[in-house]
Amino acid sequence: MLLLCRTYTFFTAVPGFTEPVSGSGALVSLLFSALFSLAALLPAWLVLRRSGTGILEYAYQKSKTAGYACSTLFGLGALFSAADCAVQYDFFITGAIYPNERNIIFIVLFTLCALYMAWMGLEAVARFSGPLLIALLFSLGLIILSLIREFDPLGMSPPDLSAFPAMLQSAYSTFSETGELVLALLFLPYLKGNVKKGFAGWLAAAVLLLGTVIATAIYTVQDYAATQNYPFYAIAKTALLFYFQRMDALHMVLWTMIGLVKMTLYLYICRQCFSNLCGPRVQRWLLLGEGAAVIALGLVFSFYLELFRAAYRILLSGVPLLLLVSAVPLALGLLPRKRKGDAAVEK
Repeated sequence: MLLLCRTYTFFTAVPGFTEPVSGSGALVSLLFSALFSLAALLPAWLVLRRSGTGILEYAYQKSKTAGYACSTLFGLGALFSAADCAVQYDFFITGAIYPNERNIIFIVLFTLCALYMAWMGLEAVARFSGPLLIALLFSLGLIILSLIREFDPLGMSPPDLSAFPAMLQSAYSTFSETGELVLALLFLPYLKGNVKKGFAGWLAAAVLLLGTVIATAIYTVQDYAATQNYPFYAIAKTALLFYFQRMDALHMVLWTMIGLVKMTLYLYICRQCFSNLCGPRVQRWLLLGEGAAVIALGLVFSFYLELFRAAYRILLSGVPLLLLVSAVPLALGLLPRKRKGDAAVEK
């Protein structure tokens, strides 16, 4: 599920919001972004490695105030991320597929589908994600095979070391959009097995998958992709292999389902966080309330692009991500432990 979420963020990259480096430097910046991810989660690992619980459970062990504050912060962060998924999907559909359609219909339908998936539960989404990942890998394999004839060895030039600061800046921008780190932190109580190996495997798989896609673009149709609003959708449109045509249609379908998985995970986590702040009666309506908030926020961002750009610049600063995955665990670790005589805190 987290690997699919990572590809969704990557495929929605639009020139103009970020300024990635070109050529082989993009591969180097991708590796550095993975190192930034490891460094960002280091405080959480140091704090939680002995507790055996998730970040929210650990916060409630400290105090009710700390638990309520963490639930609010992570819940609001998940709600904004869900709205961002809806807005990114709306921009893609109305910008690349149906440019004359209205924004409202896609945001509403996309959110309603994600609400239904969140209502079905986490296990159903996990079972759905397995075949979806296989289908994604199959479609990417077909696209890569179709572009072999476009291979240009001139694109294999080594990265320009003089552009190293630009590579670091691009790596940090890529890292700042890795909201899956928050999901990984909040899903710890649901995981079994060796979490460290699982996280390392996810990070390595994400680098390998995205690096393969970047290398394909660099060594084949780099100039063409760089001039398009959605570079990877543009690459899919050029793909033609035997009787397989219109690979962009397959890419669009897969991209929609992957976006639904990502939005569902954020809605699920948001409900889990806000459930700690209210009673059983309110909890029944939390999912519908989240859906209404996501639709409202998505429509505001869709119709007021400058407001969305301002919010996105805050996201690209990396401050929200570092606050949630690094500063909050570090602050909890510095809080004094609850005394033995204190009353138990409900989770």
